[in-house]
Amino acid sequence: MQEQKNLIETDLLVDAAGRFHLKESATWAKFLAVTGFLYSLLVVALALRKAMFMFRMKELKPQDAEFTVGGVSVVAICLVAAGFIFLVSLYLFRFSKNLHNSLMSNDTIAFSEALKNQRAFFRYTGILASILLLFTILAVIGLIIGPQD
Repeated sequence: MQEQKNLIETDLLVDAAGRFHLKESATWAKFLAVTGFLYSLLVVALALRKAMFMFRMKELKPQDAEFTVGGVSVVAICLVAAGFIFLVSLYLFRFSKNLHNSLMSNDTIAFSEALKNQRAFFRYTGILASILLLFTILAVIGLIIGPQD
């Protein structure tokens, strides 16, 4: 029987086509990371705009504490979401940068670091997708069970 070789213990060789695909992946990953950074900044700016609006409304109608609590919740959720988007984009940017550097200099340490950041990107993206799926399921259940007219 032929013995199976473990890729971790052997040298992995990447041909020219593989290098091309990895370089293209690094370019697109960088584009998506920068887009994520810009999107997280936009979410923060909108949350701050909402906070300023709430302060103005509180000055005009100080008795509407319910409006303020709901608004603070929205601002907090937006800031947390922006933080997660920024974190995921940071891991994707690091993956792109390290992958590009490893391809240019044949550096296995940079390649390993790129893979580490790619793993973190997929881990946090999976966690976020699971949370969004859970909220979606809860919303559907709430609509089904909710008040019947």
